[in-house]
Order: sequence, then C-alpha cells, then structure tokens
Amino acid sequence: MGRLAVAIGCIIVIAAGGILNLLFTSSLCNDMLSQIEISRRQVERTGTDDAHALAQAADLWNRRSVYLSAFIGHDRIDDVTTSYRRALAFARQESFDEYLAELLELEALVRVVRDFDRPTFRSIL
Repeated sequence: MGRLAVAIGCIIVIAAGGILNLLFTSSLCNDMLSQIEISRRQVERTGTDDAHALAQAADLWNRRSVYLSAFIGHDRIDDVTTSYRRALAFARQESFDEYLAELLELEALVRVVRDFDRPTFRSIL
C-alpha cells in the first residue's frame, strides 16, 4: 500500500509540475505576443515604430528563456532570440518593411514555443 501511495504521489507531482509549466509558458508567450502585436500594428498604421514594445518583449524573453530552455529545445529558444535581435536591428536601421516581416516571423516562432508539446487529446491517446 505504501508503494502505491508513493507512486500516486509522484504522478500527481509530475502532473502538477507539467500543468504549472504549461500555464507559465502560455502566459509568458501570450504577454510577448501582445507586445509584438502592438509593434506590428504601429508599423502597419504609421509605417514606423520606436520598437519600445518590442524591446520590452525582448527583455522579458531574455529574462525567462533560461527557464524555458529546461523544457523546450535550445534551437527553438535560439530562433526566437535571433528573431528578436533581427527585428530590433531593422527598427534601429528604420528598415520598416523588413521589420514588419521579421515581426510576423517572430509571432510565428513565439506561437511555436507556446504550443510546443502542449498535451492534446490526440497526443494522450
């Protein structure tokens, strides 16, 4: 009986950790996506952007990417980091067509990270 209780306890701890990780990753990525969207809408509306919202998102990403790298492949983390750097460089150079294209790419990459290994009914079966 004691072994069964330990096994059930371990399963509960692992499941709880997975749910907390899923919630944290989703929240972080959604926050970043909203900041990226602010920059994208600014460029679409005015043709320029000071990249302030994007810089905030990049800072948030840089602070949290170490944690994410424990659960998500480094190649995905590196892709997002590189895309942030390219987008910020395009904004500094005022190459707003390339900046907008990079923002769209960045949105797609962040969505991939957000949805990475998300449990679905199909993956459980």
